[in-house]
Amino acid sequence: MPVAYSYSSWSTESPFYEPDAHQASTLVENARVAVTWHRLVPLVQTEPYHFHLRDTLLVYLRGGEMSGSTGQLGFHRARRGEFHVLPPNVLHAHGNVGNDPIEFVMIAPK
Repeated sequence: MPVAYSYSSWSTESPFYEPDAHQASTLVENARVAVTWHRLVPLVQTEPYHFHLRDTLLVYLRGGEMSGSTGQLGFHRARRGEFHVLPPNVLHAHGNVGNDPIEFVMIAPK
């Protein structure tokens, strides 16, 4: 029997991802913006599907093969120094599909 999930109530017990494989820390947070650092270990889906209410900017500090950061299906090569703007209300989940860790800074307006 297939498992059905509601987009608004993802469980952290989902068998499809490894939450411990996604390290994050807050660099700046105020009433207007949140800036966070993220590290994704290799070969893992690191979070459940979700969306952001505003444009979200990802700036890559360490690149690799990634899924989910553009909101489009498939994988892409994220290179150090590149950035992606994830449009609002796009369902996505970050994953590292390569052999190297990926690091990026996420800038999310509130």
